[in-house]
This record gives sequence, structure tokens and C-alpha cells, in this order.
Amino acid sequence: MGAREMRASQLFYRRSVSFTLIELLVVIAIIAILASMLLPALSQARAKARQASCASNLKQLAVGVQLYADDNVEFVPGVATYDNYQSTATHVRPYTGKDLSYGFWMDLILPLAGDREVFHCPSLAADETNYRQAGYGWNTGIGYWVNHPTRYGTSQLYNGVTLALVAKPASTFSMSDLAVKTVNPDRMCCPGVQGWLSINHCRNVPGTYVPWAVRHNLGDNFAFVDGHVLWYKYLSYHKINHEYDGTDRW
Repeated sequence: MGAREMRASQLFYRRSVSFTLIELLVVIAIIAILASMLLPALSQARAKARQASCASNLKQLAVGVQLYADDNVEFVPGVATYDNYQSTATHVRPYTGKDLSYGFWMDLILPLAGDREVFHCPSLAADETNYRQAGYGWNTGIGYWVNHPTRYGTSQLYNGVTLALVAKPASTFSMSDLAVKTVNPDRMCCPGVQGWLSINHCRNVPGTYVPWAVRHNLGDNFAFVDGHVLWYKYLSYHKINHEYDGTDRW
């Protein structure tokens, strides 16, 4: 092959393997279209994974509630439960870290659930929960301020509810996802009510903060008294019982 033929062959090869600007732009456009199609699917998959992890947390907490009932003649916790705890400078409640004459439901369940992380929904940022706010809320319809010194004897919600008293354990929830309020977090619902734990105080009360998180695919996870966990879409919350005697729904 002569020098002229060799140069012609090299020029043809370079032209055959190189891309024009238009071809590069077409390739970039195709990649962008594929990415726009895949990213929403990946985002939805991540949201589903967080929803499943949250449901696992609630399941572990529900097991903790069952263990608590086993140890306490079938009584379930209230939002807060007064007990024979002796106040000392070095003895504090395990979840809240406070020296109190009562234990919030998180304090009572933590030793049985085994890990503080199960109180933290994976869809919440790390700084969105603290000792005053759990990622989940307790249903006051199955237990309010149990054994309260001045309210005991006034209703079953102050005397304590046993598993046997829950009329519809498969449809009455015990805990659920709860919205975290960043402004004045101690009062999520009604003024004077520690609504960061209490869910059903927020119903139909003017000026209260709606407690539903709606953080998982337009819905929330709910743990029920019988121990199972289900996801409900927001518009289906009315199907869930919140009073232990089965007389009321949302």
C-alpha cells in the first residue's frame, strides 16, 4: 500500500469512529429522557423502603406493648402512667431522660422494644425527634393518664385499659405515624395537651394542629391492639377505631 492509500485509509477510519456534535447531542438527550423516566421510579422505591422500615418499627413497638401487658396483668400503657417509681437524683425515665413521677408510653415500652431507634420513623430527619417528640403517637382512646392521683376512678382511660376490654382489637389502633411540629413542639394539638403523644385530642377542635403525618405515599402506618401493622391511605382513616370500647371512629 502506497503512502497516499495509507493516509486515505487512516482518514476514513478516523471519520468512521468519531461522533459529530449532533450525534453527541442526540445521545445526551436520550440519556436525559431515560433518567427522567427512571428517577421517579427510584424515588418511589426508596419511599416504599422507608414505609416498610417504619412498619417494622411499629411492629417492634407493638410487640413491646404486648410484653408490657404480659407483665402488668394485661393492662396496656396510657399516654402516661403513674406507678410506684421512687424519684431519685440518679434515676430517670429511660426514653425521656427525665426524673418524673410517671412514665410516658415511650419510657414504658423502650426497655421491652430494646432500641431508641425504633421510635424514629426513617422518613424523619435525624433532628426531628427528641425526648419531647416521638416519631409515633399513642392513641389516648386506649389509655390516657393512667393511675393519675386525682383522676383515678373517673373513667377507664384513667383507671387503665386491659386487652380484654378492647372490643375490637383488630381495628383499634394503639400507635401510628405522628406529625412532628417544629414550632412549640410540646403542644402539637390542643393548648394544654401534650399532643405530641395524644392523637385523638386533635379531632374537631378549632385551632388545633392536625397530627397526621401522611408521610408514606399519601398515608400512614398504624399498629393495632392485636399486634398487626397496616398502612392506610389518608382518606381511609375513618375505617379505624380509636376508642377501646369500639364506639367511635375517626
